[in-house]
Amino acid sequence: MCDVCTVEGKDWKFMNGKHSNLVRSRLFNIYEGKVAHLSLCLIHDIELFMLGENRFLEEHLHLARQLATNKEKYASKV
Repeated sequence: MCDVCTVEGKDWKFMNGKHSNLVRSRLFNIYEGKVAHLSLCLIHDIELFMLGENRFLEEHLHLARQLATNKEKYASKV
Protein backbone atom coordinates (compact mmCIF):
# COMPACT_ATOMS: atom_id res chain seq x y z
CA MET A 1 0.00 0.00 0.00
CA CYS A 2 1.08 3.56 -0.64
CA ASP A 3 2.40 5.10 2.59
CA VAL A 4 0.80 8.49 1.87
CA CYS A 5 -2.59 7.03 0.96
CA THR A 6 -2.50 4.77 4.03
CA VAL A 7 -1.80 7.65 6.41
CA GLU A 8 -4.45 9.86 4.77
CA GLY A 9 -7.05 7.06 4.58
CA LYS A 10 -7.32 6.98 0.77
CA ASP A 11 -7.86 3.96 -1.48
CA TRP A 12 -4.65 3.99 -3.53
CA LYS A 13 -5.81 1.35 -6.04
CA PHE A 14 -8.95 3.33 -6.83
CA MET A 15 -7.00 6.59 -7.23
CA ASN A 16 -4.43 5.06 -9.58
CA GLY A 17 -6.67 2.85 -11.70
CA LYS A 18 -4.78 0.44 -13.91
CA HIS A 19 -1.45 2.02 -12.85
CA SER A 20 -1.62 0.51 -9.38
CA ASN A 21 2.07 -0.39 -9.06
CA LEU A 22 4.04 0.88 -6.09
CA VAL A 23 7.40 2.64 -6.36
CA ARG A 24 10.07 2.57 -3.65
CA SER A 25 11.15 6.17 -3.05
CA ARG A 26 13.77 7.68 -0.79
CA LEU A 27 13.74 10.94 1.14
CA PHE A 28 17.22 12.20 1.93
CA ASN A 29 16.55 15.33 4.02
CA ILE A 30 14.39 13.81 6.76
CA TYR A 31 16.83 12.09 9.10
CA GLU A 32 20.40 13.09 9.81
CA GLY A 33 22.75 10.52 8.31
CA LYS A 34 19.89 8.23 7.27
CA VAL A 35 17.43 7.83 4.41
CA ALA A 36 13.66 7.41 4.71
CA HIS A 37 12.25 4.67 2.45
CA LEU A 38 8.64 5.02 1.29
CA SER A 39 6.30 3.01 -0.90
CA LEU A 40 4.41 5.42 -3.13
CA CYS A 41 1.67 5.03 -5.71
CA LEU A 42 2.14 6.59 -9.14
CA ILE A 43 0.24 9.79 -8.24
CA HIS A 44 2.30 10.46 -5.11
CA ASP A 45 5.56 9.48 -6.80
CA ILE A 46 4.95 12.06 -9.53
CA GLU A 47 3.89 14.61 -6.91
CA LEU A 48 7.12 14.02 -4.96
CA PHE A 49 9.16 14.50 -8.15
CA MET A 50 7.35 17.71 -9.09
CA LEU A 51 7.25 19.33 -5.64
CA GLY A 52 10.50 18.14 -4.08
CA GLU A 53 10.87 16.71 -0.60
CA ASN A 54 10.13 19.81 1.48
CA ARG A 55 6.99 20.93 -0.34
CA PHE A 56 5.77 17.32 -0.61
CA LEU A 57 5.93 16.96 3.18
CA GLU A 58 4.25 20.35 3.63
CA GLU A 59 1.37 19.07 1.47
CA HIS A 60 1.19 15.78 3.41
CA LEU A 61 1.53 16.74 7.07
CA HIS A 62 0.11 13.43 8.28
CA LEU A 63 2.97 11.64 6.53
CA ALA A 64 5.49 14.06 8.05
CA ARG A 65 4.14 13.30 11.53
CA GLN A 66 4.27 9.57 10.78
CA LEU A 67 7.90 9.85 9.67
CA ALA A 68 8.77 11.77 12.84
CA THR A 69 7.10 9.33 15.24
CA ASN A 70 8.08 6.04 13.52
CA LYS A 71 11.71 6.64 12.63
CA GLU A 72 12.66 2.98 13.13
CA LYS A 73 10.08 1.89 10.51
CA TYR A 74 11.22 4.23 7.72
CA ALA A 75 14.89 5.07 8.38
CA SER A 76 17.92 3.16 7.18
CA LYS A 77 21.56 4.02 6.63
CA VAL A 78 22.64 5.66 3.40
